[in-house]
Amino acid sequence: QAAFTEDEKTKKQLLAMCSEEREHLKICHGRLDELGAKGSIFNGLWYISSFSLGALAGLTQKRY
Repeated sequence: QAAFTEDEKTKKQLLAMCSEEREHLKICHGRLDELGAKGSIFNGLWYISSFSLGALAGLTQKRY
């Protein structure tokens, strides 16, 4: 969504949220490693789906 929004205030907030989420994922991956577990085989699908929805929201945010 941040990649497609034209509103700088919104972009700044979204990038901050992205940074927080990256930290969260880093912690989760570390914990999985500690437990000797693997992530989901669907991680790629979740990423593509969430990016696509964010892109759509970013492109249409001013219309709705």
